[in-house]
Amino acid sequence: MPDKVVLRYRDGDLLRGYLRGFSDTARSLSLETLEGRATDVNIDALKAIFFVKTFEGDRDHKEKKSFEDEHSRGTKVYVRFTDGESIIGYRLDKPLRKKGFFLTSDFGEKTGFFILPVDEDSNNLRVFVFYHALKDVASIG
Repeated sequence: MPDKVVLRYRDGDLLRGYLRGFSDTARSLSLETLEGRATDVNIDALKAIFFVKTFEGDRDHKEKKSFEDEHSRGTKVYVRFTDGESIIGYRLDKPLRKKGFFLTSDFGEKTGFFILPVDEDSNNLRVFVFYHALKDVASIG
């Protein structure tokens, strides 16, 4: 079954649709839009992929923005994008770490990582954050 997703572009645009066979190493995505049109998306233009419960969401929901529970679902992280937006959540994979100072980043084949939202009642099930759209990532606690 395809995943319901909202693609967030670096320029602020959105595209809603269904994603099949997602890979964290792919350089493009194949999305079926809500109108039923298949479209290929180059990931270089994307900021993040929001895997959602519904396309409508709940505009009245006030999303929790703090780590209140004691049950960790991964590494607690704060993420800031190049456009200034930030999110917090639980990173599912282990961060790639190297000792020393580097002018370039080597993330291997992966294009990003998954975050689970802090708020379990959020419309977002998980978020895939692209490395190229990040300004900062910090582990918390």
